[in-house]
Amino acid sequence: MRILFITTELGKRAPGKVYESFIDDYIKKYGEENIDIITTESNSNSNNVKIYKRRYIHPRLRKLSVILFSVDLFDWLLAKRINKSIDVTEYDVVFSLMSLHNFMPLYLGNLLKNSNKKVDWYVYSVDAVPPPLGWGESTFYRKGLIKMVRTYFKNVNKFYSSNEVMLNYQLNLLDYSFSGGKGYIHTPGKYKEKKIFVKNNDGFFNLLYTGGIYGVRRPESLIEAFYKITLHYENTRLYFVGTNPISVDLSKYDDTFKSKVIFVGYTDDLEKYYQLADVLIDIDADLDNDVFMSSKFFNYIMINRPVLSITRENSPTYLYTLKNELENIHFAKHYTDDIENVLKNLINDNK
Repeated sequence: MRILFITTELGKRAPGKVYESFIDDYIKKYGEENIDIITTESNSNSNNVKIYKRRYIHPRLRKLSVILFSVDLFDWLLAKRINKSIDVTEYDVVFSLMSLHNFMPLYLGNLLKNSNKKVDWYVYSVDAVPPPLGWGESTFYRKGLIKMVRTYFKNVNKFYSSNEVMLNYQLNLLDYSFSGGKGYIHTPGKYKEKKIFVKNNDGFFNLLYTGGIYGVRRPESLIEAFYKITLHYENTRLYFVGTNPISVDLSKYDDTFKSKVIFVGYTDDLEKYYQLADVLIDIDADLDNDVFMSSKFFNYIMINRPVLSITRENSPTYLYTLKNELENIHFAKHYTDDIENVLKNLINDNK
């Protein structure tokens, strides 16, 4: 089985790390000699990765292109250029790995499928395209994206979303324009088996959040709940690792409290922070009927620490936890009092 993977990044940011882990699983199954990768940026040392530079184009121009033409012309032109250098007859499967606003893998996969109908074309999207209402995308951009996926998915043999809720949402948007196979592949976690980290007893009860905060993943209720916790439990700290401090507003709090909220820059080595942590924090969208699960959740559940998931009822995270009967996952809604009560119970259980 010879497979060509197409991505817009490998390693680096969150989607690229997902793709890297995803492809690694296929390399282990089929052998590195049977896997080729095309991407636009990479920090991988693999010899089977070919990089085609993607020019920076202002996101507004890309969105305008989708609004007017139902295609990102800049990514489409890049796909046309790359297509000239590929002999698709060398492959059994072309696998497009895409995310929102990064559509070159979709366009190139379609070109390769059109040039060789015998090749199987699979698409895996880590995002819903477009995302549900509430994520801030304009009506016109959403309409352009819906028309785009309906057009390009007509040739797709198999489509995978990153969870079951997202899959059903995407299939509903595709309507009758897709007749291929379908499924969902959860975001591959870094750890394939349970990791046991000995607690670094630094004298504090530490909460840990890793990664970015953006859109409708709002931290305000967590911050307010943590503030109330610190009034009763002095030796508590909240770590944000790889989080932009601008995304967490602490302006109304005093310096004493601010000293308990610790920001650490981006790092590939999270293990020392897992050792510090008493509780791992995950924040889902503060939005009804959302379809996203954070990739960090699949890392968290493989670590011997309780997880606090701040989410809505019937979210993908909530449903996944129930379906798989996961232990040590604690849920709180996006309300200060709810989060505070869960944290109090976790602190008291730790005594």
